Amino acid sequence: MPELPEVWIVRDKLNKEILNLKIENVFVRKNNILKNITSDIFIKKIKNKKIINIDNKGKYIIFSLDKKDFMVSHLMMDGSWRWAKKEFSDYDFIFFKMSNGKTLVFRDPISWAHILYYESKEEMDSYINKKVGKYPWNWKSEDIIKKVKRRKSPIKATLIDQSLISGLGNIYSVEVLFRAKISPFKATNQVSKEEWENILKLSELVMKEIYNEGAFFTEKFNSFEKHEMTYGPKMQLASFDKNCYICETKIKKGWIKKRGTYYCPNCQN
Repeated sequence: MPELPEVWIVRDKLNKEILNLKIENVFVRKNNILKNITSDIFIKKIKNKKIINIDNKGKYIIFSLDKKDFMVSHLMMDGSWRWAKKEFSDYDFIFFKMSNGKTLVFRDPISWAHILYYESKEEMDSYINKKVGKYPWNWKSEDIIKKVKRRKSPIKATLIDQSLISGLGNIYSVEVLFRAKISPFKATNQVSKEEWENILKLSELVMKEIYNEGAFFTEKFNSFEKHEMTYGPKMQLASFDKNCYICETKIKKGWIKKRGTYYCPNCQN
């Protein structure tokens, strides 16, 4: 699943490729990719609209249209935006004929990605704000401690709760906790103020470092050009099958909320 650095990269590429282009026509192959509107109405609403801004809030990518309405996409686990090839894939679900003569495709091999449409910013914000919490750099440690004081779930599970803290996912939360030297299994309400301050600072640092390095999932989600898919050099816990680079202890794998998590049992005890 793309995390915030990958979403930033996709947003940047979309701005580079399609900003100020007009959507001349739309073809929908799979109706359930559209979550809050039928395909026929969606086509009528979107056709002949110009894309005047592309931004994101959390993992939602927001396309501002020239009539003050909005198209919103979420890539979920495996979705992507890309230019159509000569031969369409079975996973290409929505086609946008653009004014530059090319066709933009929204695709997803597992059909979890989706698109929403909103006629007003208020309507869109009402939906997204329920799904997306604050970015780590917008939280104060004392405020988040109050918010999670009853949470006994592992801190790793809290860090990937997008409705609370937006941006971190399974991979980068592992990296943050490793750098903070905090066990991913530690109860959330047992995390100290000092530890929270470190987590929030490191969350911003890790995501911005990885964004600047090109991100881990670059090839998968950076839809308009190919890159080598590797962990960025800034990732300190990248080699999950090796020993901790600090203490040489074997990195272990555990499970939290049915998701794999990696940690050093010595440094993160």
